[in-house]
Amino acid sequence: MNKTLALAFGLLLGLCDASAITLLYDRPFESNLPPQEEPPWMTVEVDGSVFTFEITTASILKSVYFRVESPVLVSIKSTDNPVTTRVVTDPVFDYNLAFDFGVDSEGVSYSQYTLSLEGWDGAFLMSEEGFYSVAEFNDSVWAADCVPPAVPDAGSTLAFLGVSLLGLNQARRYWR
Repeated sequence: MNKTLALAFGLLLGLCDASAITLLYDRPFESNLPPQEEPPWMTVEVDGSVFTFEITTASILKSVYFRVESPVLVSIKSTDNPVTTRVVTDPVFDYNLAFDFGVDSEGVSYSQYTLSLEGWDGAFLMSEEGFYSVAEFNDSVWAADCVPPAVPDAGSTLAFLGVSLLGLNQARRYWR
C-alpha cells in the first residue's frame, strides 16, 4: 500500500514538472532606446539544458546575462558556434553568468543559436531588478519577461486525474 502511494506521488510530481520556459526580450532596461522592429527583439527558449536564442532585430547582440546558483559549472558542450560562457564577477552587477556572442566578430543579429549546456542545474535566480535575464545589444540593454509554461494537454490532465484517483482510493483503503 505504501509503495502504491509513493508511486502515485512520484507520478504526480513528474506530471507537474514544467522545465521549458520562454524569455521574451521586449523591455528596454533603464533609459535605453528600443530598436525599430516590433518586440520581442529576442527570445530564448530554455528546455532542460538546451537554450535556443532567436534574434529578430538588426541590432547587434553582444552578451546575454543570467543569474544562476553555480555559474562556474556552466559551459557549452560544442564549440562550433561563436558563443562562449563567462562568469561575471562584478559585485555591482546583479547577474553572474554571461553568454558572449561573436567571439571572432563584433556580435550577431538576425540569427538563431541552439546551445546545449553542461553543468546547468535548470534554475534561474531573479535579479534585484526583477528580471531573469538582460541582453546587451550595441549601446543598449534590454530585459526579459518570462512567459509561463504552457498548460498541459488533455492527455497529461487525464493521467494526472487517474493517478490522483488511484492515490485517493488507496488512501481510503488504508484509513478503513
